[in-house]
Amino acid sequence: MAVYNSPDKDKDTKIHSKNNGKVLFIATVHSHFAAFHIPFMKMLQEKGYEVHAAASSVTGRRDDVENAGVICWEIPFKRSPYNPANLKAFLELRSLLKNHHFDLIHVHTLVAGFLGRFLAKSTHQGPVLYTAHGFHFYKEAPRRNWLIYYTAERIASRWTDGLIVINSEDFENAQKLGFKAGENLFYVHGVGIDLSEYTNPSVCKNYFRASLGIGQEDVVIA
Repeated sequence: MAVYNSPDKDKDTKIHSKNNGKVLFIATVHSHFAAFHIPFMKMLQEKGYEVHAAASSVTGRRDDVENAGVICWEIPFKRSPYNPANLKAFLELRSLLKNHHFDLIHVHTLVAGFLGRFLAKSTHQGPVLYTAHGFHFYKEAPRRNWLIYYTAERIASRWTDGLIVINSEDFENAQKLGFKAGENLFYVHGVGIDLSEYTNPSVCKNYFRASLGIGQEDVVIA
């Protein structure tokens, strides 16, 4: 059993480790991990990895992540890239990465994703994987978004070993950023849905029409 001191707790955190390596997830808030990533964290743990998570607990659910056996670090990220408080988050994340080496870092969300990638490379961590949950530059986006966010992603691409995107437009824009499909660019169709879990939409429509006494040829405005 390995014992680690959390910087924002008075007691030690005890985690079983098979010493296969350490993985760090970085995002703006811990609730992001609780909502989407615990299954992946558990999968890595089952493979013998020690899993850490760095984020802010301002939106709650840090306990859910810790209860999954993940070592949580409090990093006070702010959602807005213009918030000067992100300087504190930068310094605290840098301190964490200077004191720990991770074999893989998986970053998410805008601010945490940018700062995490930069600091991961500047502190000589293992490979860095970034999941873009929707670029802020897209076809109808304001020119300002392209100027700021496209430029930021262009800069951050040099610190990104692998990029996951979840829609076709981001996939095309990622290629413009220099990523190559099948090498360091991976397209996942949305967050993933098992369609077999859902009833055929036409069956549902017919059922509700019948239950409301509406004929199949009647026009319905919702």
